[in-house]
Formats: sequence, structure tokens, C-alpha cells
Amino acid sequence: MHRIALAGRPSWLPNSHILALVLGTAVIAGFVAYVARRDYQTTLTLWKSELATDVGYRTWALRNSLQQSQDDAHVLAAFASARALLLVKAGRSAQSIPRAILQEQVSSLFGEYRKIYEYGALYLLDEEGRVVVQEADAASSNSMLRSPKFQEVFGSAIRSRHYAVALVRGVEQELALIFMMPVLAPGTTDGAGGTPDSPIGVVALVDPLARDLLPLLNARSVGTRTGETMLLQLEAGGYRYASPRPYADGSADRRLRSDTLWQAASSAVDDHAVFARFTDYRGNDVMAALQKIPSINSVVVCKVDSKEVLADFQRVVRIETMAAASILLAYVGMILMHSRQAIARETREGLMRQQVLNQTLETTVVERTGQLAQTNRQLHQELVERQRAEEEVRTLNTELDQRVHERTIELEAANKELEAFSYSISHDLRAPLRRIVGFVTILVEDYASELPEKAQQFLQRVSKNAVEMGELIDCLLAFSRLGRQPVHKQEVAPGQIVREAWQDLCTERGGRRVEIAIGELRHCQADPILLKQVFINFLSNALKYSRTREITRIEVGMDGGAYFVRDNGVGFDMSYGGKLFGVFQRLHRAEDYEGTGVGLALVQRIIQRHGGRVWAHAVENQGATFYFTLGPGVLADADRVPV
Repeated sequence: MHRIALAGRPSWLPNSHILALVLGTAVIAGFVAYVARRDYQTTLTLWKSELATDVGYRTWALRNSLQQSQDDAHVLAAFASARALLLVKAGRSAQSIPRAILQEQVSSLFGEYRKIYEYGALYLLDEEGRVVVQEADAASSNSMLRSPKFQEVFGSAIRSRHYAVALVRGVEQELALIFMMPVLAPGTTDGAGGTPDSPIGVVALVDPLARDLLPLLNARSVGTRTGETMLLQLEAGGYRYASPRPYADGSADRRLRSDTLWQAASSAVDDHAVFARFTDYRGNDVMAALQKIPSINSVVVCKVDSKEVLADFQRVVRIETMAAASILLAYVGMILMHSRQAIARETREGLMRQQVLNQTLETTVVERTGQLAQTNRQLHQELVERQRAEEEVRTLNTELDQRVHERTIELEAANKELEAFSYSISHDLRAPLRRIVGFVTILVEDYASELPEKAQQFLQRVSKNAVEMGELIDCLLAFSRLGRQPVHKQEVAPGQIVREAWQDLCTERGGRRVEIAIGELRHCQADPILLKQVFINFLSNALKYSRTREITRIEVGMDGGAYFVRDNGVGFDMSYGGKLFGVFQRLHRAEDYEGTGVGLALVQRIIQRHGGRVWAHAVENQGATFYFTLGPGVLADADRVPV
């Protein structure tokens, strides 16, 4: 019988091409990702360098401006006329120059400084903070002098005897820098002077933030559209922008809660710039560099929107992505072309194979047609033979039904004859036996004195044999009735039945030392009356054949799926075990152990009617064990053979 393999349709894309496509895509994607990451890092490095350079330059310029103002304050504080004026005002000097001339000299010098360096105001204050000389308009003076921050900086300069500077709100809430330089008493004591080097006053310079610092902040050094340079002033528990925010709008203040620049500003340092990505006051993502100016507790911030920073990078990434996509498409096209060529080649080969297969198929069809015709002839012949066989089977079934009917009639007749025979035994044999026993009893009782002793013994033997024959008749009738008695199965507890049977045998064990052990017995389906008869016969035999033992030991239990009753009696020879369950069969002499020899035959009949098996295992003078099951099963041990 030939097997024909049809050529399958070639797959659209072989697994090897799919693998090559996946690997190629992964390589191209990985390369694009690597180049994009490298370009991104390059962009960040470039902007980090530019912003760090810009913030460093602006911080340096602001520090130079602050240093110049500090030098101006130092020059004014060291002016002899200013020191002399403060001493005269405090009554600590016996200068011959009048106070008015000293005040005119100081006022003239302060005026020149204000005009040349464009300070907002210059003050000479005594050690109590009272104005001695001022070069400022009245409104600016009054507003500035009342500022708590002004008083705080003044007190710091007096206490520390060192230069102090701070940002203070001036007129119309404009920010200004206050430079304060303490004026120290001369180092020589002239009897009227104070303690050497003790502060006798302060020179204060007020420089508006918009005059010098803001132009330095706003001067562009990096050409950007969104670049900003701001001054962030740190305060206790918060911050504020000291410089204007050119891109702020009406909603900016509502978005200040997302500003992360001030959080980084608190950790800025003064020796180098800190660079990172932040969210500014507008809520925009920015790249920023920060550097601290400790003298005014402020931070210079140079920032550019991340969108502008990454614009060139994104444009390059788009170009690289399009180039990679073009390469990938070309690669896919090449794979598809190669696959199409392979499919075409496979298709041609498949067509050639198909032609060969078609020819083979035609040959096979011719062969199979001949075989089929022959098979049909054989089937027709088999069908005729099967019909003939079925006719014979029907004839045999008819004959078998007739035989079964006849055998049933014969069996019913035999059962009736058996019942009649049992009845005859029960009535026709019992009556003569009772008469024999009665006459023997009369002879023994009435004529005992006239009969010799030997005759009396013969009469007693006749009476005993008649009684034994009656018992044999009773047992035979019980055995016969058991075959016709119906079995009523139900779930029973064998342990309880064993206890009831043991209780019924109390008269047989009277006066003897008997030990019985009842193990765990599994519930089963059985006729409780018949099962009780089984245990009574086994227990009675155990008591009978262990009467020679000082202590009788009996054990009832289960071994696997079989129930057993074990004793320590005289046992028996296993070579005669085949006769154990026969009717009227005995393995011991009747003179030694009474009985009719029907008990175990009754047990076997009961067990068989339950669908089970019964067997025994014994050793002479070492006891015997009787096993039985109440349904189909296996033997408990391999060495136990059913009897």
C-alpha cells in the first residue's frame, strides 16, 4: 500500500528570513538609539559648557561691581573729615575745625561720589543710626532709613566692625544694594577720643539694582531665543526673584508652585556652576546653570528652554530616524525579494514533484481498483457465509431456548422432589428415631436391675447413636434449606455482629480462661443473620479445638480485604485441608471433639452465596486461622491457598 505525500503550499516568509528581518531591525534600531543617545549627551555637554561659562562670567562681573562699591565705601569710611565729624558730633574730639566746615567737606565728597558713580544715596550715620550727612532725595532717604532690612544691616556692621552688604526694598518697592562700612575711631588716644578701633559710625552707599547689576545680568552672551539670566535672592524659608522676569505673564504666579529652581538654588556653591534640568517660574522645562554670590545671599541663574536646547538634537534625530527607516525598508525589500525568488523556486520544484506524484497516483489508482474488485468478491462470499452462519446461530438459539425450558421444568421437579425428600426425612425418619430413644429409655429405667451391665452399655450406645443421627438429620436439613433461603444484603458492622455471636457462646466458654481480641473490622454489604452464623461457627470451632490450652486466645480482625478468626488450638495438617469444608468431613476423631461435620460446610455455602471465598491456614499444635471475603477480591498473603 503506497503512501502519497502531496506538496504543500510554500510559506510566504521562511523562518530564517523572519529571523534575519528581526535581527536586522534590532541592529538598526539599536544603532539609531546609540547615535541618538550620543548626540543627546553631546548636546547636553555643549549647553552645559555654554551656560556654565555664561553664569561664571556674570557672577565674576557682579562680584567685581560689588567689590568696586565695597572699595568706594572703604575710601569714604577712611576719609579723615568724616571720622572727625563723627567724633565732634559725639563730643569725643577737640578739633579746631568747625563742625560746619567738616560737614561741608564730607557732603562735597559724598556729592562727587554720587555724581561720578551714580549711587542712589550716600549716608554718614553715627553709631546710633542717626543721619549726619546724606546725599539723597528726601523721599528715598526716609523710605530707605525706615526699612527693617536697613536697620538689620546697620546693626550687623556696628557689631561685627566689618563691611556688610544686602538687598533692600526702596522707594516704590524697587530693590537696591546697601553697602555699609563702619567708621572706626582713630588708633591714638588723645584724652578726648574713644576706644581705639571702636565703630563711631557707618558710611552707607545705596546703589539701585537697575543701575549697575541688572545691565550686567541682561547683557546677552549666548545667542538664544528663550535664554534668561536672573538673580534669585534667598530668604529665610523661601526665595524671590530680585531681577525682572521678562517672560512672565498673568498666570506665572499661579505656576510658581512648580518652580524647582529655588530648591536647587539653596544648594548652589560659589566656586563653580551647578547644571541640571529644572522647571522655571512659567512651569516650562529648562536647562539652567546656577552659581552663588554669598555676599548678597543670592544666586545667578542662566537658563534656556529645553525645547530650544533640544531642537537641533530632535531635528538630527528625525533625520537619523528617516535614514534608518530608509535603510530598514531597503533591507526588508531585499529580504522579500530573496524570499520571493525562493518561493518561486520552491513552487517550480513543487509543480515537478506534483507531476511525479500524479503519475504515481494514477498507477496506484489502477492497482487499487483491481484490489478493490477482488476485495468486493471476497466480501460477497463472506457475506453469504455470514448469513448462513447467522441462520445456524438462530437455529441453535431456538434449540438452546427449548433445552433451557426443559431443564427448568426438570429443575423445578427436582426441587419439588428435594422438598418432598426433606419433608420425608424430617417426619418419616424423626419418628422411628424418637421411638427408638423412647424404648431404650424405658428399658434402662424399668428393667435396669434385670439387665446385665454390658446390656445396659449397649442400650446407652444405641440411645446415643440415635441422638447423633437426629442431629445429623437436623444439620442436613439446615444445609438443604440454606441453598433455598434468600440473601438480604445490607450495610452491616461486622464488629458488632462478632460481639453478639460471642455473647451467644457464653455457655460454651463457661469456667474456661478465654482471651479474645476484636480488631477494627470494615463495614460491608451482607445478610446480618447469615454473617452472624458464620462468626458463631468459627468462634465455636476456635473454643472447641483450643479446650486443651490453659489459656484460650482468639483474635478476630482483617488482613487486607479479608476477615479472619485465629485461635491457638490444636490446628490441623494442611495436606488434608481439601476435606475441611465438605459435608460430614472431619479431620479429628469424634471421640476427642464432638460435632457433626456440617458447620464449616454451612459457612462455605453462606460465603459462596455472598460472592466471596473462604480458606484456612493452620499448623498442627500451633493453632488455625480461617479467612473469608464477602465479594470478589485478592488473597491477603501469597502463601495462603483457598481450600
